[in-house]
Amino acid sequence: MAGHHRRHRARAALGLTLALRSGSTPVCASREAFARIADPVEGLVRVAYRAVVNPPLPGPLTFRIKEGASQFWFAVRVGNHGNPLRAVGVRQDASGPWRATAWQDYNY
Repeated sequence: MAGHHRRHRARAALGLTLALRSGSTPVCASREAFARIADPVEGLVRVAYRAVVNPPLPGPLTFRIKEGASQFWFAVRVGNHGNPLRAVGVRQDASGPWRATAWQDYNY
């Protein structure tokens, strides 16, 4: 599983802001962040962005288990990591073996 949630510096006509980008989706900014870089009436604007290395984080790592998880299947979304994750592994208990995971296109 690679880390596909990254913070990016987004720049457009009016300025610069920090935005969160997930996987291959376009940069998604809050209304307030969008208003810092473009006129909100425009809706869609051309944005140049670049990944931020070691960005400040809002807190510790977070883990969201996807709905429908069971003893046979699960998906986890890791948040607040800042930089791309090289890998995510899981194990059932402290002495069990680590098992590799694979990133899916729905960002889990």
